[in-house]
Amino acid sequence: MKKLVFLFLPFLANAQVARTILVEHFTNSRCGACAGQNPSFYVNLANNPQVRHISYHPSSPFSNCFLSQHNQSENDARTNYYNLYGSTPRLAIQGANVSNNPNPFSNANLYVNYAGQTSQFLVKTLQRKTMDSIFVKVVVNTVSAHSFTNLRLYAAAAEDTVFYNAPNGENIHHDVFRRSFFGPNGIVINPAANVGDSVVFEGKLAKNAAWNFNRIFAYAILQNSTTRAMVQSDVAKPSDVTIITTSSSIERNENLVQVYPNPSANGKFKISLPTIKNIESEIEVRSIDGRLIQSLKSKSSLIEIDLKAQKAGIYLLRISTGNQVMVKKLVKEI
Repeated sequence: MKKLVFLFLPFLANAQVARTILVEHFTNSRCGACAGQNPSFYVNLANNPQVRHISYHPSSPFSNCFLSQHNQSENDARTNYYNLYGSTPRLAIQGANVSNNPNPFSNANLYVNYAGQTSQFLVKTLQRKTMDSIFVKVVVNTVSAHSFTNLRLYAAAAEDTVFYNAPNGENIHHDVFRRSFFGPNGIVINPAANVGDSVVFEGKLAKNAAWNFNRIFAYAILQNSTTRAMVQSDVAKPSDVTIITTSSSIERNENLVQVYPNPSANGKFKISLPTIKNIESEIEVRSIDGRLIQSLKSKSSLIEIDLKAQKAGIYLLRISTGNQVMVKKLVKEI
């Protein structure tokens, strides 16, 4: 890990910024109660697109959970950090444990009390991938006067979608924690004292064969060291991702992809893309804040994307074909 300190221009003149809402979700692929509660939880989450989500798979009450076994010690460490070990499913929102009585998972007002919160810090998570590693740079920028001297910074990599037919009947697993950058409990940091100044922390993880590396993203959580209260958090967005190789085999070339109509009034797009014989293209559509909207695989040179159920705005289309990675913006007008 490398730490840097540098000066930003004070683009925010001593004004606090919005605090990102983060829900940490403790679940298990052999947990019947999880299979019963998680569907309504994900519907609730989809209805609150401003909320970011990470799922952890502790080894209790089911030690043979396939997703837990990929990194049991760190899944357990994060669960123990909140004193939630031994029971799933459980939630922690903004660093605070959520009681399971009454049932919070389908509560339409679950996130209401966290809206409008502000922070003295802006956290930016930047990630870069090579063929065999992911690098992260976490920038903690002081935007308002504060009295903090010790904060805990936790940064990790997660996989946005894992397709696994679990014993409890769940087949799709969202935002699955994989490994931490700075250790299972993060690191204690001293944020910059002066408004406009920043501290920067860098880390690296090697690619793991158990991961779908194209789906791996980095996130960072800044918390009060004593109370665990969330001070700020951030998740790397697709536009923050740079893919680098030692050769010219991978291009981020949007000209290889043709989209029509674009903009689209009704949210329906036809996509013409290059194909390689017997090679599937992996297609993802994400909202501008990084939330996965659609994913599919195709060997066809022409596909259709339907975003009519989504809000008007800009969406990011990412296509991986062979050794090419292509990115295109989709604009839905209505």
